[in-house]
Amino acid sequence: MDDHLLKPEDFEQPGNLSTDAAKIIMKALYGARLVRFELLWPICSSAREVSKWTRACDKRLHRLMCYIHHTPDHSLESFVGDDAQHCHVVLYSDADFAGDLIQAKSTSGLYLAIVGPNTFAPITASCKKQTCVSHSSTESEIVAAEQGIRTEGLQALAFWELVTELLSTAPAKKAETHAVIPKACELNPYSERFDPAKYFAYTRRPEQKTCLIIAEDNEAVIKLVKKARSMALRHLPRTHRIDLHWLFEVCSHPRVRMRYVNTKQQAADLMTKYINNPQTWSHLLELSQIRAGLESATGALPALLAAPPGLALPISSRQCTTCHFDISQQGSSCPCKWS
Repeated sequence: MDDHLLKPEDFEQPGNLSTDAAKIIMKALYGARLVRFELLWPICSSAREVSKWTRACDKRLHRLMCYIHHTPDHSLESFVGDDAQHCHVVLYSDADFAGDLIQAKSTSGLYLAIVGPNTFAPITASCKKQTCVSHSSTESEIVAAEQGIRTEGLQALAFWELVTELLSTAPAKKAETHAVIPKACELNPYSERFDPAKYFAYTRRPEQKTCLIIAEDNEAVIKLVKKARSMALRHLPRTHRIDLHWLFEVCSHPRVRMRYVNTKQQAADLMTKYINNPQTWSHLLELSQIRAGLESATGALPALLAAPPGLALPISSRQCTTCHFDISQQGSSCPCKWS
C-alpha cells in the first residue's frame, strides 16, 4: 500500500493490532521466504513498525492479509531441462531510492536462481532495508549489489561448483598436462622428498567454468565496476566506499560477471517497493515464476487442493461450502452453525 494513500493522522494514532501484529507477521514471513517471494516487501516493511504500531500499519496489514486470502493457490514454480554444467548462478539485484519517507533510506532486493538454456530454478529472495542513506539511485544500487553478492551470490557459486563437479555429464578433464607422473613419496606431505610444487600442480582441481552472473538494471553501476574507479563518486562516505571497492575486487574475477538487464525484466524489483499497477504486478509475478495453481474441474479450488494424492476424500468435501472451514476433525462444527 502506498503511504501517500494514508491520512496524516493514521501515522500518529496507535493501532488496534499492536499486541498481535508480531505473531501475524512472523507466520506470514515463514511462507513468504519459501514460496511467496512477492510478500517479502510488505511483510518486512510492516515488521519494522512492530514496536511503534499505528493505524497506518493496521491498514497495511489488513491489505496484506486480504491479498493472501484471495491468492491461496499461488506458489513458486521452476523448470529444469539442462545438465548441471550448462547452468549458471544468476543474481538479480535491485534497490529503490529513499523509499523510507521517515529516514530516507533505501531498500535492497535480490532474487537468486539457477539459469540455463532450458532451466530456471528460483533459489531464494531477500528484502532488506539499507543501513545508510544514499544520495542517488546509483549509490543505493551499489549497496544492494554488494549485499547480494556477499550474502548469497558467492555462497551459491561455491555450492554450484560442487554440484557441477559431481553431476556433470561432460567427460572429465585432467588438470595436470605433464606426461611425467610424480612419485608417491613426492606427493606425501610427511615424506622427506615431498615436493610442494608437484603436489599442488598434480592434485589441483580441473578448471571451473561455472559463473556467477549479476543482473543489474543500472548502467552507471556496470560502468563503474568495469572501470574500477569513479571520480564522480569520490565524495562517498565510508560505507558506500567500502562497498564500491569490494565490488571492484570481486567483479575482477573472470567467473563473476555483471550484465545489464532491462528494468522490465528485473525480477528483484518485486522486493524493493510497492507496486500499484496491476499489469506491472502480474508481469513481475510471471517473471519470478510465481503463478496460480492448476484449476480443478469445477474451477472453485486448485486441482492439487481439490483432489490431493493419498487422501480418501478430497479436501473440498471436508470443508464448509460457505466459509470453507475445516470440518474433518472429530467434534468440529462450522462457524456458520454457531449460535
